[in-house]
Amino acid sequence: VTVAGQPLPLTVSVVARNPRTKAPADGFTIEGSWRAVDGYLRLDGLVTAPGDEDQVADLVIRVAGAELPLGTMADDPLLLPRKLLSRLPLVSLRAEGEDRLALAVPPDRLVLHSFAASEGGVELHFPFGFSRETKPELRLRAPFACLLYSTDPRWHYRAALERYYGFFAEPFRPFTREHGGWFFAAETKDLPNPQHFRFHEGGPWGVDEDEARGLGTYPYRESSSATISLEGSQQPKDQAEAMARFEELERRRVPEGWQPQQAFTLDESKAFAGQRSLLADSGATGVWTGALQQVTLPQPEAGPITVSGRSKADGISGEPDNNYSIYVDAVLADGSYLFGQCASFRTGTHDWEESTFTFQAKQPVVSLRVFCLLRHHHGRAWFDEVRVGPAARPEVNWLRNSGFEELREPAEYRYIRDNVCLQPDGRWAFHITNNLSADVPPDAPMNLLRFSLNVDPDLPASDAHPTPASQTIAEFDSYFRQFPSIDGVYIDSVSAWCSYIYNTRREHWPAADEPLTYDPRTLAVASHGRFAMMDYLRALQERYHLLGKAVFTNIHTEQASFPLYLVSDIPGIESSAFQDEEALFFYRASSYHKPLLLMNYLNLHKLDDREVALRFHLNAAQWGLLPSTGRGVQQAYRLYGDVTHRYLPAIAELSEAGWEPVPHTAGRAERFGRSLADSGHAGADRVQAAHELALVVGELGLDEQDVHG
Repeated sequence: VTVAGQPLPLTVSVVARNPRTKAPADGFTIEGSWRAVDGYLRLDGLVTAPGDEDQVADLVIRVAGAELPLGTMADDPLLLPRKLLSRLPLVSLRAEGEDRLALAVPPDRLVLHSFAASEGGVELHFPFGFSRETKPELRLRAPFACLLYSTDPRWHYRAALERYYGFFAEPFRPFTREHGGWFFAAETKDLPNPQHFRFHEGGPWGVDEDEARGLGTYPYRESSSATISLEGSQQPKDQAEAMARFEELERRRVPEGWQPQQAFTLDESKAFAGQRSLLADSGATGVWTGALQQVTLPQPEAGPITVSGRSKADGISGEPDNNYSIYVDAVLADGSYLFGQCASFRTGTHDWEESTFTFQAKQPVVSLRVFCLLRHHHGRAWFDEVRVGPAARPEVNWLRNSGFEELREPAEYRYIRDNVCLQPDGRWAFHITNNLSADVPPDAPMNLLRFSLNVDPDLPASDAHPTPASQTIAEFDSYFRQFPSIDGVYIDSVSAWCSYIYNTRREHWPAADEPLTYDPRTLAVASHGRFAMMDYLRALQERYHLLGKAVFTNIHTEQASFPLYLVSDIPGIESSAFQDEEALFFYRASSYHKPLLLMNYLNLHKLDDREVALRFHLNAAQWGLLPSTGRGVQQAYRLYGDVTHRYLPAIAELSEAGWEPVPHTAGRAERFGRSLADSGHAGADRVQAAHELALVVGELGLDEQDVHG
């Protein structure tokens, strides 16, 4: 290895190892060649396994004579933090006392990998799995690539990052130039400080309200899991019992158009009309039972709407209220909600009775959620002959199957069976849980199974057998046709569910574009869900960038998720570790110039404490990250609106100017905006100076004229 004409005492070797014994793997062949490409050396190669059976092997690229320089942000912010080793796809190599080289995995060949110091050298490991049950080009094969390139030793790891961004500009290039905060579950028109926000997780209804305030609308979708409700309050004690209860649900037939809310039963022994009714049995716990139907109106309804239905009761506890009712939530044309429009029933025990309620919304109604609801009461309730429709036209019922007579096979269970991932032990990947919310628990514990689904866009899909990717694309295609001014899509939990699964489901493997790997505990060959998610997000970008739409993601705090930043236009970090400087460095290094949002909650992260909120803003400012409190924006403004006013405009300007990894200065500082030599103009540096001044002024509590004076 020679750098700037000077040979270094380094040698590079490539070997396949048996992960069981760490000895050379027998029978594997490795082909490859180095070539010079625009300032770096690139090794492209292919590992081929012997025979026809599943195999595993570690490909190891060893740089003998090199050291691995690591540190902490507190001791030396120019070094790679030790706890981020293998979280980012590159390391510095130290030779003859200087960090003059970098070893990296290119973004077009990202697979599972790890870096490690070994005796007398540094190693890059690729844990590969091999099978015949893949795409033809990957059958018993694993392509790989790595880079070697020189770096400026003065700036250590930061110089390695700078050159990596330069070599591979496209996946780090910002698609949107918007910079501001994130919110959800809050009406746009009630935001006290809309000028500080840009990203609304919500819609598509209400896009006009967002546009009027300069906000982007990003409808929600969580694609990589599916949740079902089990009957009763007693959760399964283990996976075997959970699967037995799931399979029991699969055998049932359900009413067309309706979805269970925790649980319901069709009772053919009791009906007001027809052959059956819907039975909601909350037992002695008062859990949420009944069914839901979601209705999109054929056209917005500006007139009064009538809700009616019939119910029979057996031992319903408590006083009458909306928790035993035909319960309706309405979505209005401006994107706001009108909750709890209810035709309520008497409690106790009674025969069939009818209840009717008429409401008038302030805005035209565009869609409805209609519940046959029993919750917070003990007992049993039967529902039949439900109607929701215009008050002026009693013959019109917007509900399908209002008497529960039409039955279907439960397609939602077949959808799970088609797409669920398999764990290395061969069992379905799911969690037994009592809650779905990230920050607000339910009034009463729920009884749920949440399954991890494969989101790979290349899984075969049909109308009868949709996939998570095909369902998501159909939904967003419909939104964009109906609401063309929507700004993009919001994809939740992209680093969770399938993204941490070693998926051993063999019929899924032909969809994978990346070579297989193996589970490190069992050595079972698998495809990794993180790369299925990467391919899924890339497919959304390729489809919707043509329409000018951005992909906004919630990546969570998972620091193994670097590949997902490359296919996220607006990376968001829910429950960000904003008090951990090394985590903040990881977020910024992974996103580079893209706007990155810290998405935290008042109740979970002590942001109702003014001092914590101030530190939230200052720590975000250090890296040009956009601090947000999501659901609690009104409360946050009441508690520390002055802090937001003082800092967020400057933070947004820092984000817009763009973080640069090499600070060009000693001490603890970060640089935003290109240098004069890089940019060819002075504007960026002047902007950066103004940003630094604004932050210093704000922290000291001074006015700008005081400093200027």
